[in-house]
Amino acid sequence: MSITISGRRHYCTIRRIVLASFAFFAASPLLVIFLLQEPGESFGLEKSLRNFRSNSTLDHKIPEGNIKVQPDLKDVQYSSKNNRVNRLHQPVNKAQQVVGHKNIELPVLKEGIIGNYEPRMPRKGPDGPGEGGKKVGRIPEEEEQYAQSYKEHGFNMVNSEKISLDRTVPDLRDSECKFWHYPSKLPLSSVVIVFCNEGWSTLMRTVHSVINETPPELLLEIVMVDDFSDKEHLQTKLEDYIKIPFFQNKVKLVRNVKREGLIRSRIIGAQHARAEVLIFLDAHCECSPNWLPPLVAEIAVNR
Repeated sequence: MSITISGRRHYCTIRRIVLASFAFFAASPLLVIFLLQEPGESFGLEKSLRNFRSNSTLDHKIPEGNIKVQPDLKDVQYSSKNNRVNRLHQPVNKAQQVVGHKNIELPVLKEGIIGNYEPRMPRKGPDGPGEGGKKVGRIPEEEEQYAQSYKEHGFNMVNSEKISLDRTVPDLRDSECKFWHYPSKLPLSSVVIVFCNEGWSTLMRTVHSVINETPPELLLEIVMVDDFSDKEHLQTKLEDYIKIPFFQNKVKLVRNVKREGLIRSRIIGAQHARAEVLIFLDAHCECSPNWLPPLVAEIAVNR
């Protein structure tokens, strides 16, 4: 098993598992996990996850509205006894054949030619506060509300509610990023978002940004895992909202019947996910333009 970090102009060898991190506009972490197994080889973590998915009693039919009620998860165990972390960062020689993928093209930089997954036209959000990442000022009359917001959420939810759920954020990538061309055949991804009593605007802006900034052909679903929230806006309002046409029936909601915590809830989300690639996002981040293909390309090339 190896942990890989991708460089600007080379691609690292990936064995069995890829752990990749990515900084968003809100400096929130992204975790991508992809399970790989070489022919005739037994790999404990992949086997464990597959068994967890196939044997779990949690895998039942989704009720109306893509909503599952998650029973209590007990005695989930994982042993890493036979799994070693080999810190091998080996660049792939583009002149060499990529084992296992004879028909997959390597990512290539084409100066002056917009990348194959880049939007043809930059997305424009609605005019209003916070558009393009602009600062939203404070109003003296709202100072008491600000204080309550910081106490409850840890940030200014009052101003967040003034910002459109479809706002754009600055494109902070290096100038060459938009000229990279990635394999035309990339694996589908499931995005897992765990939340508990999250503010409405920050949570749904995260989900909106995934839909807005991800090539639709690469996104299979967004799995929202509610870790036993009790706030009113995360009950019926949320269940109804994820049914709107904007989400293309790609959002499903899983509810825990008791507080499980972040990691166990992510495991629950992984159990309900169906795609080859699992991506875990915080509940208060925003995706930047074309964020997904560079990450998934590492997996497609080195699988």
